[in-house]
Parts: sequence; structure tokens; C-alpha cells
Amino acid sequence: MNIIQNLKQNKLLSYFIVSGAYGFARSLNGSYDYPYDLIGNKLLLASFNSIYYSLYAPYYQLKLINRIEIKLRGKDISKYKDCYEDMFSTNYNVFL
Repeated sequence: MNIIQNLKQNKLLSYFIVSGAYGFARSLNGSYDYPYDLIGNKLLLASFNSIYYSLYAPYYQLKLINRIEIKLRGKDISKYKDCYEDMFSTNYNVFL
């Protein structure tokens, strides 16, 4: 209970934890090249990606905003591949 109260009080820490969880889920759902397409490798790389997402959260939120704009305006995804690439994987979904 004390941990939850601390997270409620410390909004910045909560922001980074949620950003890391989002990075983990997005990376786990992404596509990997051989030999990293096995589940053990995906879990490991998704864990690293969650750390990266929590450290560079504003940068990845800007990429999310760009993906939303690409989807809403019907732009060609192939021109904006960098918006869909994470540290270790590529995910062509907008949110996850």
C-alpha cells in the first residue's frame, strides 16, 4: 500500500514507469529479424526497450503523435518508417 501511495504522490516516477510498460508491450508485439524472433530473445529485448522508453519518454511520445497523424491523414507508412521503429523491433501498429 505504501508503494501505491508513493506512486500517486510522485507523478514523474509514475510517468516513467508507465512509459516503460508501454515500451515493453510495444516491443513484445513488434516484429524481429532472425535470430531474435524467439520468445526468450523477445522478452529480453523488450525488457531493454522498456528501460529505453522510460529514459526517452518524450521522444517516443512524439513518435506516437506522428504515427497517429500518419494514420488519420492516410499518409504512406513506407515514407515514415522511422516512426515505427523501436530500439530492437519494428511495429507498424499505431498504439501497440
